[in-house]
Amino acid sequence: MSLVYATDLNLVHRVTGRPASLESAAALVAAWAGVDALVEGIQPGPSGSVNIEILESETACAWQLILAHSDRRDKSLQWSVSVTLLADTTTTMMATRLEQARSDGSVVLVRTDPRPPGCIRAVLDDPEICAVDGGRPLSSEAWVVYPEHAHALAKLILHPDRKLPIVAYTPRDEDVFDGGLLAKALPGLAHTVLVLSTTSWKLQDLIPKGFGVYGGAARIWWPHIRSDAEEKQKWDHKLWAGDVAAHRISEECTDFIITAGLQAARIETPLAVLQGQRRIAEISRVRAEVEAAVRSQEADRFQKELDQFEALARSYEAEKREAQTRASQAESDLQYWKGEAARQRTQKDGHPVEEVAETDLLRAEIEREANGRGIIDGARRRSFDIGPQFAATVQQHGDRYRGKIVRACADVVLNAPELLRRADDHALRTGDGGSNPAIQRSDGAVARRCSIEQNTPAARRVHYWILPGGSIEFASINVHDDASIPGL
Repeated sequence: MSLVYATDLNLVHRVTGRPASLESAAALVAAWAGVDALVEGIQPGPSGSVNIEILESETACAWQLILAHSDRRDKSLQWSVSVTLLADTTTTMMATRLEQARSDGSVVLVRTDPRPPGCIRAVLDDPEICAVDGGRPLSSEAWVVYPEHAHALAKLILHPDRKLPIVAYTPRDEDVFDGGLLAKALPGLAHTVLVLSTTSWKLQDLIPKGFGVYGGAARIWWPHIRSDAEEKQKWDHKLWAGDVAAHRISEECTDFIITAGLQAARIETPLAVLQGQRRIAEISRVRAEVEAAVRSQEADRFQKELDQFEALARSYEAEKREAQTRASQAESDLQYWKGEAARQRTQKDGHPVEEVAETDLLRAEIEREANGRGIIDGARRRSFDIGPQFAATVQQHGDRYRGKIVRACADVVLNAPELLRRADDHALRTGDGGSNPAIQRSDGAVARRCSIEQNTPAARRVHYWILPGGSIEFASINVHDDASIPGL
């Protein structure tokens, strides 16, 4: 069997926060499979054959359901869903595995896109039981993060016990990203969050520098982010700029996280111990019966039964070795991808990446653009500076817009009436009405905005400050509906 989807969830009671009842969780999974949770052995279910095993010891108990069925379109393709519940005095864990295999031995590329087992979503949507990661319940829907929730999101990002990645995306004017579909494609494997534009600015002050997301961009925050992380570590956490197609982001993000989930899938040692104890007890029982019947005509029959159980024990031992081999291979794959990520951070187009200040590059590009314009009627050139957040927002919007941004900034610096008119340059006001006053900083600087494109209503905007001395401070690049400005 080939593993194609794997999750490990920590189940708690939604109200008390204590470990969820194994009986309640088993009933929920069995209802999804259409069988009785308390009947051990093989049962027929609506979707296929179901086998249930219940194991107990003095310190722990386990319940396992395995649902097997053929693919609807290709009967030689077999699917198997295993759900294992392990409970002790401190935790209740649910391990779900989806596997596939061909029964006819044909070497055929499987093109079926496997859907996550429905039992995972059943648990996430249950009113009594919930799965918790990093102190927050998982959901089958995207979390819309408003400004007042910025601290809660930052806490989740930096939580030391978080095991799952966070997929964050931001609003766009066009080619909108559907986070709800992504949340349904990755149940139990990730937190999916929509970070509103006004939340992005607040969040950047609560997490390490360079780890933010805004301007139509999307990013994955993998676990184990520290509050004192260095800025260069931001490249460990995949970022898609605002001009990358939404469908490409969704496909790449799904592939990254499912692959990471397979590498993180654990071999449930407590379950193996309980199964081993049951097998040993069964073998001991049979052996005792054989020894008691050795002097009777039933000895041969009991010896055959003993041989069957010993063969079964050897089979479980072989399965154990195979599982250990898979775990070793997964660890090898993980180390490979870590090395590949390190290589990508240190090389670009086959050459070492030079650490050059982005603000200096932008300043040089704007100066070069303004100097190349020649003589322009009415131009009253102004000095300018790059605000602390400006370079980051330019990068977030992607290379597609960089040239337009530089030209728009040069228009503002040259300060020619015709250039500013064409760029729809106007005051950035405290409200939507034309009579609302312009936003003003405590040092007297006044906020303004202009478009980077002409005849495009949804064009991105340059937000900047006019300082009391007449010089310019470029603040940020914003989408059309985002009226916020850094530096207040």
